[in-house]
Amino acid sequence: MRTAIRCGIVAIALFVPLPGGSLLCPAAAQEPKQDAPPPKSYTFEMRGKPWGAVFEWLTDKTGVPLVSPNIPPGTFNFIAKKDQKFTIPQIIDIINDGLALQNYVLINRRTSFAILSEGQILPSWVPRIPLDELNQHGKTEIVSTIVKLKALAAEDTAGDVKRQMSPFGLVVPLKQMNALLVQDTVGNLENILATIRGGEQALLGPNQGTMQIFNLERTNGAALAEMIRNMMPPGSVRINSIGVGADGMR
Repeated sequence: MRTAIRCGIVAIALFVPLPGGSLLCPAAAQEPKQDAPPPKSYTFEMRGKPWGAVFEWLTDKTGVPLVSPNIPPGTFNFIAKKDQKFTIPQIIDIINDGLALQNYVLINRRTSFAILSEGQILPSWVPRIPLDELNQHGKTEIVSTIVKLKALAAEDTAGDVKRQMSPFGLVVPLKQMNALLVQDTVGNLENILATIRGGEQALLGPNQGTMQIFNLERTNGAALAEMIRNMMPPGSVRINSIGVGADGMR
């Protein structure tokens, strides 16, 4: 049982017949990735601790040294619920909530931590991470990443993105790549990325990048063609050849 189907103008969707009369895209046949172990969590409570002691605790737990021009004056208080534990990204968010009261922010450069004020933050101090690693960082951490665009134009989109950014934000359109280099807090970047994805989806249409698995055990060629035409945008699917023989569809 074979069906030759070509989808779209540029991309070709290849379906492979499986035993039992189903069609499956080869990429879908890959083994699922194993889930990563949950991140380690810690008891975290600071009662009137000098800021230096707070950063000593963080360095001790993470193994990442502090290299910074600033150590805020005064003390830090954080009292958690009994037996409550936090991951390191959550603890960085807690620390940043306290630092914000003195107009500082903790930068996690992976190789070191730094405490900087808004005017001291240079793009070279901000870690560049892949999009899929945003959820591994605290919402208040400042990072940069590259967002590749499909339907939107980088130069046109950059202005709209800039208006959504915090004082730590930075956006640079990469014209040749049709991409954006964006810098901001993780929480704000997640909101901006959701807006970009919504704009892209509106232009690309709801069926871009989707795949359906059809059971052909009781489906003839004409019915399959009709299902595909109904699923895809008008004009995006062309059926090269469907015939019916003694052994079924071919």
